[in-house]
Amino acid sequence: MRCIDCSSEHDQAPFYLEAAHCQKKVSLKGFIELAEMAINQYCLKGSISSAASLAKEIAESLEEEYDYEESARFFEKTADLYHMEESVT
Repeated sequence: MRCIDCSSEHDQAPFYLEAAHCQKKVSLKGFIELAEMAINQYCLKGSISSAASLAKEIAESLEEEYDYEESARFFEKTADLYHMEESVT
């Protein structure tokens, strides 16, 4: 999936986020794939806190599905992103 109507790659994050939230209702795997694309785009444009919040949302969704190993991986990613944000500011 790609965002074809965006003026630049850095404008894609909100579209991936919206698509991810639509997928969340029907497919956790689809939600995670699209959310990871949004996270990458947020990081590229410097919106680290948005990326961290979304990584936390993924972790919590996985935790609700009892996938603790993957959940822990995303909680670690969340912590890394928040740490990165603190280093920048």
